[in-house]
Order: sequence, then C-alpha cells, then structure tokens
Amino acid sequence: MNRALFSLASVLLILAPVRGDAAPRETSSDIEAEGTGPSTAASTALNAALTQIGKPYSFGAGGPDAYDASGLTYYAWKQAGKSIPRSVATQYNEIPVKVERDELLPGDLVFLYSPKSHVGMYVGDGKMIHAPSTGDVVKIVPVPWDVYSGAVRPG
Repeated sequence: MNRALFSLASVLLILAPVRGDAAPRETSSDIEAEGTGPSTAASTALNAALTQIGKPYSFGAGGPDAYDASGLTYYAWKQAGKSIPRSVATQYNEIPVKVERDELLPGDLVFLYSPKSHVGMYVGDGKMIHAPSTGDVVKIVPVPWDVYSGAVRPG
C-alpha cells in the first residue's frame, strides 16, 4: 500500500467511531443531518487534502504537485466547490464563521501563531493536515495548541 493511501486509511480509522455493539455505524450524512458533524463540502475538502499527503512544500505553491500552507487549504476547498481566499491572513479575516476550539469539526481551518502566519485543516482527534515548511511534505500532525490562534469554518 502506498504511503498516501496508508495515511488516508489511518485518518479514516481515527475518525471512525468505535462501537462494541452490532448497531450500525453513523454515516457522515447521519451526522450532518443532526448538525453535529462536518458538512458534505467539508468532508469533500478534507478528502481532497488527504489525497495530497506526501507532496512537497513549496512557498507560493497551490498544487497539484506542491503546496504551501494556504495553497493546500485553498486547493482542498476549491475541490469542494467553495472559493476561499488564497493567503493565510485573508482566509482568517474574510471567512466570517469563526469557530471555538471546542467546536472544531473536520474541514475547519486552524490557524497558528500571532499574528496568524500558518494554516492547516482540522481532521479530528486533535490532529490537522498541513503543508509545513521548505524541505517537508504535506502530512498529518497533532495541532500545536501552544501556538493555536483561531479557526474558521468555510462551509
């Protein structure tokens, strides 16, 4: 299994509810209907980002071969049919729905540092996918809560 598919499978396992009974699992549409989970657009954006795992960071890049931080989130949400601003600052400032840390859902954009200078996409379970820096690749990491500075919900 290639690295990207392995990582995607790992994320899906992280996001899948664990049940000890034989009851059917909730589907993403069940959760969306209850208003407690990510929207269909957020799920599509997250899946688009996950397929980019392993691609290199490159300053100013917006895909499909390389990404910078805001380029990855811009690309992912574009795949979901939602146009968002291209830079970190404008993504935070111009997306009107701000999200509290305890209300984060997969697909939300999480911002780091003050002033905000880095963005990733929340995947759930305290983790985010991002394009970190030169010499690194798109990957999933724990959200660094010590430098967390806010979140928005594009759709």
